[in-house]
Amino acid sequence: AGEERELARLSPAAVHVMFAAVLCVTVVLSYRTMGGAEGEGSKGMGTSFARFQLSYLVVYLLMVAGDWLQGPYMFALYAAYG
Repeated sequence: AGEERELARLSPAAVHVMFAAVLCVTVVLSYRTMGGAEGEGSKGMGTSFARFQLSYLVVYLLMVAGDWLQGPYMFALYAAYG
């Protein structure tokens, strides 16, 4: 059973490569959705909505980062209680 666990684990390098690939795809799709450098995706949006959208994104990313940072502590807690 211990050998199966070792085979199922990913190396840190593999995780970094997958993260970089997902990040690149996300950036490309976001850029295309926003309309590129010309800002074609924001036609018809007012500046107040664009500011709201930016502030929402900042708050959302801070919340996700906080949740991501607490992950190892939750894992240790679950491991301690079995």
